[in-house]
Amino acid sequence: MDWIQTYLKRITYQNSKEFLASLNKAECFIITDDNLKNLYQKEVFSDINYVSIEAGEQAKTLTQVEIILERLLALNHSKNVIILGFGGGVVCDIAGFVSAIYKRGCNLALMPTSLIAMVDAAIGGKNGVNSHNFKNQFGTIKQADYINLDFDLLNTLVLSEIANGIAEMIKHGLIYSPEYYHKIINYDLTRDKLKTQITDYIKESINIKLSFVNGDERDGARRRILNFGHTLGHTIEILHNVPHGKAVLWGMLQALKLSYKLNMLSTEIFKEIYDDLTRFNIVNSSIIKWQEIATALLSDKKKEGDNITMILLEGIGKPVVKDVELDIIKEVVTQDVESLLRKS
Repeated sequence: MDWIQTYLKRITYQNSKEFLASLNKAECFIITDDNLKNLYQKEVFSDINYVSIEAGEQAKTLTQVEIILERLLALNHSKNVIILGFGGGVVCDIAGFVSAIYKRGCNLALMPTSLIAMVDAAIGGKNGVNSHNFKNQFGTIKQADYINLDFDLLNTLVLSEIANGIAEMIKHGLIYSPEYYHKIINYDLTRDKLKTQITDYIKESINIKLSFVNGDERDGARRRILNFGHTLGHTIEILHNVPHGKAVLWGMLQALKLSYKLNMLSTEIFKEIYDDLTRFNIVNSSIIKWQEIATALLSDKKKEGDNITMILLEGIGKPVVKDVELDIIKEVVTQDVESLLRKS
């Protein structure tokens, strides 16, 4: 059977409480964050073991993982425990990591509560924690045994958080499909559309991501294309506590500028995509400090000698993996788009 179809059988679309009831509650251990605990404690967490972590990227540490592991041991959970991550990207990452190393591996269920987790963090098996100013330095690849998407959970999100997830969906369009890209970039981000268009778009986005994971689960070849916008985006996300989607948008803009600088994109296509992306809430350029970014890049997992492996574009749906010299990246990151266009 096709790998993607097999994977999709793990995904259900139930009410969160109904999904939880379908699992063996006696062997469930929920990891969530403080915001979600306050929102859903009566509905989801009654009569079940759970731990609540601080909300935000700062919770993604080895120390936090160790605290959770020791709690599992104190509760005498066996290898049959189901680690259940109920939350956004941070919770999904930590739950995946814990499930991969507790008793040398146990079952993992994910109930993503944010759009970005539904289309990205909960899909594909990557997980990890940060080290100081470097993102995802420790982790594993551990596929979830169960994933439940409850679209009603999106109703609790502010629209800026929905936009955070849209950034990953835009990325999927840019690296895969002009048709999908134009649907997402023209999406009407209003409350009345959350229950109509976006649920179909989420499912399509998941299929796009799985098409890159298929056959390259360990991230050695085609899956690397999913890093579009992330290599640079991660540097400001961790350094300046920029929301993931917003940081990725900034990273995609820099990758776009690099593509144009290296004569991979026509002026027309470059300006079209650049104008599209800058309609969103982009990062204030005043926080950008090249030396900080360079230090983070030199510790990046995608460093190859003196070069950084970047995902660039030759067009919409035409990604390219390319090693780029650090000096060229510096030139583009520190250059405004008007100057870039004049020099070309």
